[in-house]
Amino acid sequence: MTNAQSYLAQFAVNSGAPKADFDLLASEALFGWREIRSRLNDGQECLEIGAGPGLLAALAAECRSIEVDALEPTAEGFSFSSPVLDRVVADPPSGLNVIRSDIESFETEKQYDFIWSLNVFEHLSDWREALIKTRSLLKANGCAIILCPNYDVLYEPHFRLPIFGSKTRTQRLFAKRIAAYEDKHGCHGLWNSINMIGVRDIRRLARDKGIDISFDRTLIVRMFERLDHDEQLASRQRWLRPITRFFGALQIHRVWSALPVDTHPYIAIIVTAKDGSS
Repeated sequence: MTNAQSYLAQFAVNSGAPKADFDLLASEALFGWREIRSRLNDGQECLEIGAGPGLLAALAAECRSIEVDALEPTAEGFSFSSPVLDRVVADPPSGLNVIRSDIESFETEKQYDFIWSLNVFEHLSDWREALIKTRSLLKANGCAIILCPNYDVLYEPHFRLPIFGSKTRTQRLFAKRIAAYEDKHGCHGLWNSINMIGVRDIRRLARDKGIDISFDRTLIVRMFERLDHDEQLASRQRWLRPITRFFGALQIHRVWSALPVDTHPYIAIIVTAKDGSS
């Protein structure tokens, strides 16, 4: 068991959440930790946008000598993570500061060395404003990593649905299935929160606003490998696992990483502040 796993294990017994919910949240925190840990250095000031249960922010503050401001308004459709966040807030590691705010309304004089956001930007009321603000909050030579689905690929991963033309049309076609999913998982409002963010619109905004962005093409390889090894994720995306194993056997996922990022269903947006200007 890694140090990160050991740290999360202490929450499992008395997390305040059902085991199934906690296991899901812990799995996502470990995935996030693997994606950001190499970019964390002692002494950094960091920001997490959309901390959810607070587990990833707590991990980062516990395992590195850094300051972490974690934004979490507990958005519609995600109240199931609130008991775990309450536990983190009650006994936070040194350096962690949980702020009950969304990124759009967050006001601060601070700037940050490193900002991350995991599976949040697809739920924001205005992801464009959030991306602009993320850039403005970076110090000179700072960096932000935003991980989220790419809805230019016509698949909705939360509800595991194909997208037909538009969100509205898809909702009409799958209304019963969407309602049943939200009832079963206690996440009412989840569908309404999805904003259909996509690579083409991200690039257009970055060009118009002069934001320096790139995409981590290797993420798709790690996502395929995660589907093969992460039982928690595989249980949620059962039909994908045989496909990813087939692709893995033929190394198709590695070829896919070289294709345009527009074709990648899940993306890592990297925002850099090379000159430090806001």
